[in-house]
Amino acid sequence: MKLRAFTLVEALLVLVIVALFLLIPISRFEHLKGRYQEEQFIRRFEQEFLYTQQMAVVTGHYSYVYYRSATPHFLFQHRFEGETIFREAAVIFPSSVQRQIAPISLSFSGGSGRVGTLVVYKFRCKYLNYSVQYQLQMGSGRYTKTILAY
Repeated sequence: MKLRAFTLVEALLVLVIVALFLLIPISRFEHLKGRYQEEQFIRRFEQEFLYTQQMAVVTGHYSYVYYRSATPHFLFQHRFEGETIFREAAVIFPSSVQRQIAPISLSFSGGSGRVGTLVVYKFRCKYLNYSVQYQLQMGSGRYTKTILAY
């Protein structure tokens, strides 16, 4: 009676092929994770930016946006004088997003939500393969969003 079995070389060959099939999704996962973090950063920045402006209009008090470079993030602040209400939200940069243009601070006028100067925010997203630019219109709080491929 003759026994048939795999040789050691055949078994190792099968293991190498299986390992390659397992590594392909892992490398793709890092790319997808980076894209997701960049998309979340952009959405959260837009959300907090709009909320900060709206709070200036509704409350009649100035609202502020600050950039902190020590640990790259934006800080959105709303203070209401005469009351103890204070809201602060931080939007932290993922490591794959670079700040290309952004002022250190910005304030929205109370009651109108206007910005007195021309302001541009521009971020470069590594995994999304584009730059996002927000240009505030002078005299209003509105902005135009432009996506620039690179």
